[in-house]
Amino acid sequence: RSTNRHEAVTMRTDVCGMLIAGLAGNNGVTTVAAQIANQQGLIWESSRDGPKASNYVGCITQIGELAKKYPSLARFNDVVVGGWDVVPTKLGDALYASRVLEYDLVRQVRTRMNDLKVMPGVWDADFYGETQHEGATHIVEASTRSAQLMQLRHDIRTFKKERGIQGHCTVIWSASVERSMLLDLASAEALLAAIERDDREVSPSLLYAVAAVLEDCSFVNGGSQNTVQPGLIDLASRQPGPIYCLGTDFKAGQTKAKTAIVEYLRAVGLQPRTIASYNHLGNNDIRNLLSPRTWGAKKRVKHEIFGPWEEEDGYKIDHKVAVLYTEQMGDEKRDTVEYTSEAFMGCEHTMLTYTRCMDSALCVPLMIDACVFAAHFREHRVPVRDAAAALAYLFKLNEGEAFGVSPGFFAQTRVLHERLKAIAEGNTRTDEIFSAAYSNSPTSAALNGCVLCVGLTCLDMQLMQATEPASRESIATFAGRVTRAGGGTSNTAGALVQLGLRASIIAAIGHDAEGDELIRLWTRGGIDASLALQSPQRATSMAVLPTYADGGRACWVDLSANAQLDPSSVLAALKEKPEQVEALQLRALHVAYPHLCTGLQGAALRQLIDDVCALVGAPLISVDVNGVTTTTAGSADKVLAPSYEVIDVLHANEEEARALTGDVDGDVATIASALLARGVGVVAVSLGVEGCLLAVGSPAVAHRSHALRRAVESWGGESVRLKALPLLGECNANGAG
Repeated sequence: RSTNRHEAVTMRTDVCGMLIAGLAGNNGVTTVAAQIANQQGLIWESSRDGPKASNYVGCITQIGELAKKYPSLARFNDVVVGGWDVVPTKLGDALYASRVLEYDLVRQVRTRMNDLKVMPGVWDADFYGETQHEGATHIVEASTRSAQLMQLRHDIRTFKKERGIQGHCTVIWSASVERSMLLDLASAEALLAAIERDDREVSPSLLYAVAAVLEDCSFVNGGSQNTVQPGLIDLASRQPGPIYCLGTDFKAGQTKAKTAIVEYLRAVGLQPRTIASYNHLGNNDIRNLLSPRTWGAKKRVKHEIFGPWEEEDGYKIDHKVAVLYTEQMGDEKRDTVEYTSEAFMGCEHTMLTYTRCMDSALCVPLMIDACVFAAHFREHRVPVRDAAAALAYLFKLNEGEAFGVSPGFFAQTRVLHERLKAIAEGNTRTDEIFSAAYSNSPTSAALNGCVLCVGLTCLDMQLMQATEPASRESIATFAGRVTRAGGGTSNTAGALVQLGLRASIIAAIGHDAEGDELIRLWTRGGIDASLALQSPQRATSMAVLPTYADGGRACWVDLSANAQLDPSSVLAALKEKPEQVEALQLRALHVAYPHLCTGLQGAALRQLIDDVCALVGAPLISVDVNGVTTTTAGSADKVLAPSYEVIDVLHANEEEARALTGDVDGDVATIASALLARGVGVVAVSLGVEGCLLAVGSPAVAHRSHALRRAVESWGGESVRLKALPLLGECNANGAG
């Protein structure tokens, strides 16, 4: 039966849209049934404890603290829902067969759901388990990847037009898990080219994602497969947007509890060492995973969820996962997890959890919240990286723009709360400078490609919560060690990757444990390490960084390996792998800390720039300085002097900029002008909490590179002061350069 309580709600029509790939699956039909029940205020008899009323329990955008605090979040009753499926089963019949919701409720919505249209889906049997093949008959007629993409784009446009949707749409992959693609699509060009040549390694889920991006929709990868490719992120960054590509794999039940419990164990000082988990259920998702190829995709996300913590703590967690298909259980997931940690004085701490719940009752609220948050963030023009970090709590494995986010559930939800608070206070980055990051202009297109980072590199060993020794002979302590890729090359390359660009490093490192660790950290962070100069004839440079409780730090370094980096070794690395260099599409050369690299100073630095330009065309040339002292200051600076006229972008902090010019009294704008007068194209002076100053040279430098020409045409002869960006959460400032 129904009630009239929904009539008191002020309805906002066509707020946004949700398109589900896998609409006839358990998650899809549960979503549709829940929306109809809530719209009509349905009440039904429960076989357990009597009457139940429709609700959105579990959806933090619809009920609870956030929904009350931020009433501008869309009501899901107003969201328009549609989608695709490769099986021909009507939605009401699929809901009945799923056995997720009580029969008395299914009875009330079944006929209406059977009348709803489901669009044919894209199908490729090679990507799914054998159990899925027989029922896949409701498929698009197009056979090539490009034709299938065109059909999906047409479907999205038609859905928006026919349903009168004016707000933002989100496409959610809730279909069966695919095997992982055997492709690494590093750029938008590579992605679109693969589709155009009908590469059969382009998965159906990736076609849905590309269609979503090209039709101005966000995309959510609720499955375990590797859909969120770098090329997809690159493609989304070129749209007017912002467009959010989020994933991977909804963190609905067991994994959500794991990240919260391990976060708790670490917070109380224990050291989790072994996590043994087991779950069984009998829905179609698990039935599909009976195939080894699809299980491989699920296993990937299950085993990598603690990666950032393992890197931070310096040890691996022995994390084992077993999943069984038990048909009788249907959609009801039953899981057991045992956590064993090291405790005080060699003792062990063990805890055990047991959970039962309908899998769809856990997943559907995440789908609803993902759609509502994406629309909310889009409405307020929240930058892609910030939105991805705020919604990291939804996913087992944070990929794409959310790569590197802490896996802790409570840490992730704090970021979400801070972002929502910032929006409510009007603190969103919507000025022209940040909006340009989302424009489809030639300026942004000039940044597509790879940045080659050359210069100072070391392995940072950070000693956390260190105490200062009372004397040179006294003992100091620290609590925990963090190993990171350090030096100007690592810091810059890591930042570029997080901003959606590609980066490659050429650095002089040893063929030793420290050098191997640098390679591992770069690769894990999405940085190309194929050109690194690794030799057994040298020891990798290291930096030991005690970080004190008050935020201060000390630094001991051995940078001797960096002295072996010179123009000839860089050029040899580039010439040795011509195919690799061509594939990287080098668009910029970044030289990090030449004042600390004796082989890249003076004429040698100019030779490096000239050699790279001769080899790859006219890339953007940037230089970041560190270690500038009064002995190299002003006009006597032999390190940079021969190269000023070919440096497109020069970055220094205020102290370094003053040392370069010899001006200790002038204002920052005057110092920047002096550097521009030496031939630099753009000068960036960072000012700590005061932000930074950017100054652009005259049109005379415009001929040096495409990107510089665009900057000069727009900003030539001007300077701008930018405020420091607000810090959301905590930040380890080691390596902040």
